[in-house]
Amino acid sequence: MKSKVVVFVVVMLSLSLSLSFGTAMALEFEPMAFQYLRSGTTDIGPGSNGSIYVYGNTLAKQVVNRVEVTIILQQYKNGAWVDYWSDRVVRHEATSATAEKMVSVQGGYQYRLYGIHNVTHNNVSETTYTLTGSWYVN
Repeated sequence: MKSKVVVFVVVMLSLSLSLSFGTAMALEFEPMAFQYLRSGTTDIGPGSNGSIYVYGNTLAKQVVNRVEVTIILQQYKNGAWVDYWSDRVVRHEATSATAEKMVSVQGGYQYRLYGIHNVTHNNVSETTYTLTGSWYVN
């Protein structure tokens, strides 16, 4: 019986220390969090007849003065990524901005989507960036 009690106490202490450590680790990242910007997302996929689907979204944590998403479709040409097409959507007094298009592209190249996500509220501006993997178009 004593050994069961000792094992139980050791297990509970271990769990308690693990939870305390986990909580402390999570709090270390809290100062780095954005005050108003929740997330930025970009996506790229197949279209039809020589086109490619592009999507970008910026999401705020609350209604803010300005939400913006800029998506830049890049083409891999001659050993470098070059800007091929772009779009920008700005919304005021909103929680999100979304850009979604089917873009006609040249076959035989790889494409990727670069996103710039910005939220501005009460003169505080927060920005993050996203980048998709590449997509080959025949």
